[in-house]
Amino acid sequence: MKREWFLGIAATLTLSATAAAIFMSCAKSTDSTTTSTSSTRAINANISSLLSVTTPYGGTCEQLTRDTSSCKSAREALGLSGNWLNFSCNVVLGLATSSGSSTTTFSNATYVTVTIVDLPDYTSNYYETSGSYSFTANGYTVAGTFASVYSAYTTTYPDPSTISSQSISMNIPISPTSSGTKTMSAGIVGVSINGIGIYNNLADATDNIFAEAGSFDQCQGHPANGQYHYHSEPYSISYNDSSLIGVMRDGFFIYGRKDYNGSIPGSTSMLQTAGTSSTLYKYGGHTGVDPISNSGNTFHYHLTEWEGCYDRTGATKSPDDGETNDTLNTGVTASCAGTWVDTWFMTGHGNGGAFMTVPTGLNSQSPSQTTAGIRYYYGTPGTCTGCTGS
Repeated sequence: MKREWFLGIAATLTLSATAAAIFMSCAKSTDSTTTSTSSTRAINANISSLLSVTTPYGGTCEQLTRDTSSCKSAREALGLSGNWLNFSCNVVLGLATSSGSSTTTFSNATYVTVTIVDLPDYTSNYYETSGSYSFTANGYTVAGTFASVYSAYTTTYPDPSTISSQSISMNIPISPTSSGTKTMSAGIVGVSINGIGIYNNLADATDNIFAEAGSFDQCQGHPANGQYHYHSEPYSISYNDSSLIGVMRDGFFIYGRKDYNGSIPGSTSMLQTAGTSSTLYKYGGHTGVDPISNSGNTFHYHLTEWEGCYDRTGATKSPDDGETNDTLNTGVTASCAGTWVDTWFMTGHGNGGAFMTVPTGLNSQSPSQTTAGIRYYYGTPGTCTGCTGS
């Protein structure tokens, strides 16, 4: 399906009138491995609105806080701590040995297993207007109607698919280490804290990722064959901040645009190939203070920016191909003959992390399917089942 538009023009942030409103509370859950269902709650239970983000296309996405206290004790009983305690209670966490066998003993574990159904915990125009969902997570039955989470948001180029419940499980290394540059294939390359798959910055074979953005809902997600996912900054989790977004399949966590001190790492040198505490590796990450705990010295990823002119003009070009014969520009929006694009990708820089040389005085290059499609990882990714799509 061909789509055309731009991705990531700066959104505006305002205080929400519903700030601090708790949608629903729930009782304490049991261990994440249990199958008991002592209570029933909705997919959007136990969340509250923090801020309201106005999207590039007009709509509003609520940036949400997710109360994870009901599944905290069970996760701590497994030996999990830190960022793992911030994943939504719709996400089931467990442990696995090096052979992939389930275990409840942290000292025997090599992986954290992450199991999701890939349903967003906010309204979307891609939910069906009929039917229902039901699954178990952390001692609860999570059930409700799709109509209750459907919204009538109008995208520029609607995706033909609608959201359907998935069965996805990932083995995330507990102690990730660098083992050379790894390239992740298309499909799910990580998972967000609210249990949504993270895709790389590559559209399907017939689209350009910048054009495909016209199909994103108000919170910057869309489905592919029913599998909802993010490519870029997920507004319900993070907008222009240092929030924890999720974890990549190589075991390293990913945060918003900003670092622990409010700075944007790498913003002074987009051609950096070796990371320091203030700049990013070409893989989209660096070693430094953890943005959540404000301590330690660990490798982690950030949202990373591609900025430039997406020119859809030209008699020999199809409407949304964004090919490399688009001209370079001086980095001034007014000089752009097409659409000025300021994109924050979930999965590395828009040119795939293998930085291209930008001529002196120029800070942008036209995006194309080949230059916007590869994600290089710092370590070896864990296995993933149910990770279809591209």
